[in-house]
Amino acid sequence: MRSRSLAKIPSPPATYRVYLTETCRLSAGDAAYGGRQEVGGCYRSSEREQRLSRAAALAAVLSHVRENETTKIASSIGPQKGDEATAQLSQLRLRRLLSASGDDEILTAFRRLIALKGGKANVADLAEIIFKWDSERTRMRFAFDYWQASAAAPRENPEDGVSTETAAA
Repeated sequence: MRSRSLAKIPSPPATYRVYLTETCRLSAGDAAYGGRQEVGGCYRSSEREQRLSRAAALAAVLSHVRENETTKIASSIGPQKGDEATAQLSQLRLRRLLSASGDDEILTAFRRLIALKGGKANVADLAEIIFKWDSERTRMRFAFDYWQASAAAPRENPEDGVSTETAAA
């Protein structure tokens, strides 16, 4: 058995990708005999790993929260009563936060957000946002809440699931 240095060992995400690639590869014969279920199982495994990774990022962010608040996190860091000078998070940082993708970037961005707020956050709102951060709808809701304009945000029609814009009064 050859010993490998620690520098040559791939990081866990690369290892997971290799594992999924190797276990999900099907031959033509496997596909003919119901191999599609195996592919579906691999897809579900990958999905499970993504959720687990996101839960780990959430746990890391929540470890920095010292006090639970009742206000939504986005509205608490945005400008109050239209005065941009009162915003705890600048527009540039908001853009960076909204463009964060991947668990590492999300972890870093939200950890910084919690630090800016002095360790205070709405834990339930934070958890929902981090778990659904890949959704464009979640990012849009966050931006509307930041600007205290959630009443003007597009709403989803419960009957058909189609997003519609509401007229600002």
